[in-house]
Amino acid sequence: MAEPRDSMLDPKYLGGLIGGKGYAFQDAYVLFRLPDWLLDPAFVRFQLEAWEDVEVFFEDDDGRRREAIQVKDHPVTPAEARDIFEEFQVRARRGARRGIDYRFRLACVGVSPTLQPVATAVKLLQARSGYTDAEKAGTRAELADKVEALGLEAPAKFVEGIKLETDLGGVTRETVLRDVLTMRLYRGGYGLSVLGAEYAYVQLAVALHRWLQEARYVTCADVEAIIRGEAERHPEQPPPAEAIYTYDIFISYARADGAWVRDELEPRLTAAGLRACAEFEGCQASDTQLRKAALSSRRTLLVLSPAYLAEAWPAFQRLLGAWDRAARPYRLVLARRAECERPLLVRYLPYVDLSAPDNAAWWQLLAGLGVPLEEKVPDEPAPAAWRLVHPYAMPPHFTGRLAEREILSYWLEPDKGDSEPPPLSSWLEPVEGDSDPPLLAVRALGGFGKSALAWHWLLRDVDDSRWPRVLWWGFYDKSSCLSARGAGVPGPRPRAPEPPPTGRRPAGHPAPTRHPDHPGRL
Repeated sequence: MAEPRDSMLDPKYLGGLIGGKGYAFQDAYVLFRLPDWLLDPAFVRFQLEAWEDVEVFFEDDDGRRREAIQVKDHPVTPAEARDIFEEFQVRARRGARRGIDYRFRLACVGVSPTLQPVATAVKLLQARSGYTDAEKAGTRAELADKVEALGLEAPAKFVEGIKLETDLGGVTRETVLRDVLTMRLYRGGYGLSVLGAEYAYVQLAVALHRWLQEARYVTCADVEAIIRGEAERHPEQPPPAEAIYTYDIFISYARADGAWVRDELEPRLTAAGLRACAEFEGCQASDTQLRKAALSSRRTLLVLSPAYLAEAWPAFQRLLGAWDRAARPYRLVLARRAECERPLLVRYLPYVDLSAPDNAAWWQLLAGLGVPLEEKVPDEPAPAAWRLVHPYAMPPHFTGRLAEREILSYWLEPDKGDSEPPPLSSWLEPVEGDSDPPLLAVRALGGFGKSALAWHWLLRDVDDSRWPRVLWWGFYDKSSCLSARGAGVPGPRPRAPEPPPTGRRPAGHPAPTRHPDHPGRL
């Protein structure tokens, strides 16, 4: 049976031409995503309200790639999701015949309660990309049952590949969108001043409305021409001289956290040699006082907590929205005093968890504030004979990993303890012909806790009376890198740099910059 042909006279495709409701959200979403598209060196163009709400085109060495996005300004129901998924499948089949790799995305302000379990399962599977198929099997089976129960008429594997953005309510608030996009443009390396970034936001918003009416393709060059024009009229200003700073750190906090700031936080900052300004509790200060204190400080520390979000954040948000027109925005450092969500405006920034601070958390905070730190002493006592050259800053509340610790102990001393090997000892892959391998490599993606596991195991499970000589060497610091000449070992063979990408780019778009130490990494 032939697939039905799409007609431009279909009401669902005329919505952007004859209807107005909801398309302000579409424009806002495109503005929100533009910085992400510009960071992709393969980005070529996008189109508003064509066969999908938004279609984004990419061309790179691997061929043609497109992203089809459905943008909805309301919570999506199972019936609407079924129609969207069906349209995505039709588009995928057509793209496969034409050699186009399609990616699909549903962007909305929420989903209905009946569809929420499907969205949760999809997000979990996508977030656990490092898991094996066996580890994902149970979740995939449950997702298949939910998809079938709701009658979504799409294979669960296909639904799993759809990127779901279901928490975009903040995009509908124009002030939040303006501040987020202005900050990303300012920090995007376009040479814009703060004022130029704000003007670029306004110009892009106006141009998007015009492009929507024209129903035409918008190229990467169109977008960059607007940004470059504002960069020429409002170039980035040089940073202010160090002499103008009265304080090293301005602390913005809620009244409920005042005692902790005065008794715990401020003394630690002072002991580290920082001049701290913590004069204003909550919303006691005027906007002018807050702005003056922040501009006269090298950095600004936000002490996040539910009380801060309710009491002090609105005033500081106004401060961020009214950046200094002649200088630079405030360099922010986030510290979470109690469990709370980071505001959308600063969600892109990392934070230090001080809800239950230990030495590692304070060490991370001082490092984020630019304090030159000496080598960290381990939190736990270690045998004096052991050579722990670069002690590891353990994350707070390390727990679990018992099975992995048993594997490490079994590798170190296979003849000790129980006669039976631990349940997961089959994960050990000895070199052929070597029944007692002297080297063990722990492999996992970055951030999975390999170093934390090894440090925890070393200090708790290894008997120093049996292993009196131990060397621990880390590579988190540049100073810890081994010198091939000093170590008396041959250096690695130099890698030839990879050629630049040959995918077509609009005229004037700069080629991506390669990392000098990793030629294959952008």
